[in-house]
Amino acid sequence: VENWYMVLMVIVSLMTTVYCTAYLIERVTGASQYHWIALAQFLCCYFNFILVLNRSLFYPYDLPSLASFAVLTCLAFIGNYWLFAIAFVPAVLTRETAVFAVLIFFLLHVRRDNLRALLLYSTGLAAAFGVLKYLLYRWLYRPCPDCPIIALDKLSYNFTQLLNPLFWISIASVFGYLWILLIPLWPWISRRLRWTLAVTATLWFLVMFRSGILREVRLFAE
Repeated sequence: VENWYMVLMVIVSLMTTVYCTAYLIERVTGASQYHWIALAQFLCCYFNFILVLNRSLFYPYDLPSLASFAVLTCLAFIGNYWLFAIAFVPAVLTRETAVFAVLIFFLLHVRRDNLRALLLYSTGLAAAFGVLKYLLYRWLYRPCPDCPIIALDKLSYNFTQLLNPLFWISIASVFGYLWILLIPLWPWISRRLRWTLAVTATLWFLVMFRSGILREVRLFAE
C-alpha cells in the first residue's frame, strides 16, 4: 500500500509541476503554443527521482517540494495573497526552500503605493517560516536532548566543489536545456521578471553554498 501511495505522489507531483509551468509560460507569453516547453520539467524530475544513486524509487521527497514550489510560483505570479499564504505552510513543511517564493512574490508585485503593505505581508510569512523552522529543528532535526546537532555550514566543502569540473558539467547537463528553451521566450519576459529571476537565483545559490551540498544538484531543481 505504501509503495503505491508513493507512486501516486510521484504522478501528482509531476502533473502539478508541468501544469503550473505551462500556466506560467502562457501568462508570460500570452500565447499557448509554447505549452510543450513545460514537458521539459520531466527531465529535471527524472534526474531527481531515478538517476541519483542509492535512492529508493518509493521515497521521492524532492518531487513534492518541486510541485509545491511550482504552485507557490504560480500564486506569486497571480498575486493572490490569501491563497499564497495558505499554500506556503505545507510547502515549508515539505522543504524550507519554499521561503524563496516569498521573495518572488515581493519582487513581482512591489510598488511605491503598496510597499508598506507588502513588507508587512512578507515579514509575516518570514516570521511564520521562522516558527516552522524552529519546530522542525526541535522535533525533527534534533528529536531528543542527546541527539547531535546537524551541521549546516558546508562552506569549506563547497569551495572544493566549485573547482570540480564534474559539478559544472552536471549542472549544465541537468538544467542547461532550460536556459536553451528560455531563448525563444526571452522577448516576452518583462524587465521586472528578469530582475526577479536574477535576484532569486543569486540568493538561492549563495544560501545553498553555505547550507547545502552543491554536488547534489537537486538543490537547484525548484
